Amino acid sequence: MRWLNGSQCTFFVLTTKPTTMKSTTLILILSMAWIIPFATHAQQTIYIDKADFVKIFRAGVGYEYMSLNIDKIDPRVAHTLFLNNDVKIISTFINKTSNVAIYDGFYLDLAMGKMTSTPLTYYKDPESSFTVLMNFGYKFLAGYRNETYAVLGGMNFHWMSAFVGSSQFPGNTLLQGYYPFVVRGEYKIGEVKAHRVTAEVWSNFSSTTGSHGVRVDYPLTSSGRFNISAEYRNNSGLAAAANSDNNVYTQSSLSQFIIGLRIGNIY
Repeated sequence: MRWLNGSQCTFFVLTTKPTTMKSTTLILILSMAWIIPFATHAQQTIYIDKADFVKIFRAGVGYEYMSLNIDKIDPRVAHTLFLNNDVKIISTFINKTSNVAIYDGFYLDLAMGKMTSTPLTYYKDPESSFTVLMNFGYKFLAGYRNETYAVLGGMNFHWMSAFVGSSQFPGNTLLQGYYPFVVRGEYKIGEVKAHRVTAEVWSNFSSTTGSHGVRVDYPLTSSGRFNISAEYRNNSGLAAAANSDNNVYTQSSLSQFIIGLRIGNIY
């Protein structure tokens, strides 16, 4: 670390390994994702009543099991707290009595926790156990919905980055983009239209930079606002192992199993 003095300000330069710098950059991005709304609030106040909040926002919280599988290395396993925030856009303005179904939203997933695998070493320096993941994007699905069921299809445009310990995924860039096709089904299990079991499956049909998964939500209330959710995700790409030299990348896959509570109207 070196301090530099200028005529107007004093600042420092952090000298570190490229992998550590990328991890620091990701943490800064995560921090900004939470700080920006407060900074905006300092400039102006926007009033959103309870009805608008319920109408627009969805959220989730749960436990996540994460496994980064790199060739010739034991799986890098971590346990994290999973957080999700989802803001509806087009679907907010669709008539809920219409048979035209739209499910969409900008979303941000954050996960932070601890790697439990045996630490790898790089020149006798053991890796950190701190684990962090960020995934964000926009999902748009359209289809048909009636009083009993719904079938929708579309795409999910998302970008992600993760550090499981000091192993980086993806390894060759800060963010990896994926654009899988998504199919969503809904089936009413109660007397109220919104009381539905929902399921989604997705894939981009790629073996090298693949994005595949399935999610099922089961309603806890007749309003459909509170759901137990179980989800499996698998994304593939190049990874940089904690014990590898710089610019050495290996084909790998990151698996996630998430179980938790999701809150928000389905439409």
